[in-house]
Amino acid sequence: DLENPIKVSIVDATAGLGHDSFLMACMGWHVQAIERHPVIGVLLKESVRDAITHPDLSLAIEDRLVVHQGDAVEILGDMDAPDVIYLDPMFQDVHGSALPRKPAQILRKVVPLDGIEEQIGLFEVSRNLARQRVVVKRSDKAPPLVEGSDISYHGKIVRYDVYLTGT
Repeated sequence: DLENPIKVSIVDATAGLGHDSFLMACMGWHVQAIERHPVIGVLLKESVRDAITHPDLSLAIEDRLVVHQGDAVEILGDMDAPDVIYLDPMFQDVHGSALPRKPAQILRKVVPLDGIEEQIGLFEVSRNLARQRVVVKRSDKAPPLVEGSDISYHGKIVRYDVYLTGT
């Protein structure tokens, strides 16, 4: 029904510079992007603020992208359960000599990598909150963040591990 489209709510709990969040909002999903690093969080908020001043971009994302800056575990604790939580923790490059794209290089210089314990902790909080699923983006050659994904989608350099929650 085009008059009453289904509103899918997604939390991008590791938003970074917001590329994935922006794409999801453009696809019509309602996205709350969380970035923990204060400087990157400000850059992301300003980018969204600038985007909505451009007529075409404003139409593409409308009011479907909201940015939060802070610790994702704390912010998730104060949220209503979203349909999906998307995690894209930065991971070590395992593909050899090719450098990641410029934005990823910048993020790696500014934001320290989380340890595996922090990543798993965020995953567990996410799995307990998400109504439908948690999606974890990983390097295609990296081991899963947590074993037991229900579905995996493989690309050339990344993999999306999907954990169904059914809550």
